Amino acid sequence: MPVNCLKIDTTRHSSSYGLVQRGRKLYDPEHSTFNIGQYKPSVTVRMVVALDFEDMPQSGRNYATARAARTFGAGRTVNPTIMRFLEGQEVIALVDLEEAEDEVDDTTLVETNGYFYRMHRRRRFV
Repeated sequence: MPVNCLKIDTTRHSSSYGLVQRGRKLYDPEHSTFNIGQYKPSVTVRMVVALDFEDMPQSGRNYATARAARTFGAGRTVNPTIMRFLEGQEVIALVDLEEAEDEVDDTTLVETNGYFYRMHRRRRFV
């Protein structure tokens, strides 16, 4: 896994493989090996990576800045009106970030919702 990998998890289709993270590698405890390709035909993962501030999308930079401002203010004696403003700015920035994430996310209901996933699987094999 890359050095900037913060979290890795197998997706729905590969989750039954039981793979776990060991250091910077995926490990197969069932076969006691790091050589995943030997026993698993293909593995799909969702990975969270750390980005430099400048490499983040604008919505990510806005949220990081708003959160830092609120966190900084929370550690000091700050006017309650200012704290409410900072909290509101953080919520707005988080909503913008989530909307931007949804726009670029290619997942479908079949992939993210258990009910639709089961219905899709039934139709394929009937």
